[in-house]
Amino acid sequence: MSINHQLSDSASPAELATHVKTVEAGREPFSVLTINGGSSSIKFALYQVGEPLKRGLHGKVDRICLSGTNLTFTDLMIARSVSRVLHLGAHRRQKP
Repeated sequence: MSINHQLSDSASPAELATHVKTVEAGREPFSVLTINGGSSSIKFALYQVGEPLKRGLHGKVDRICLSGTNLTFTDLMIARSVSRVLHLGAHRRQKP
């Protein structure tokens, strides 16, 4: 029987909360990736889970399918911003 099952059958809410904090302390921090896609751009952000959420990396790819496609991102953890023009092949619409 797992420790989680044992605790859920007999532990008080305070004991469960202490157990969860102990287990979480031994893990790598979780992250949440958000993506917002539009017709010619994609925006993204990576948040470290905690109270409050902390945005660590964010950016966008814009002018998708157009000349001069750009990738721009900022990593707040290392205080660095990068912007690059992406040279992609011409986008061709496939015939149905």
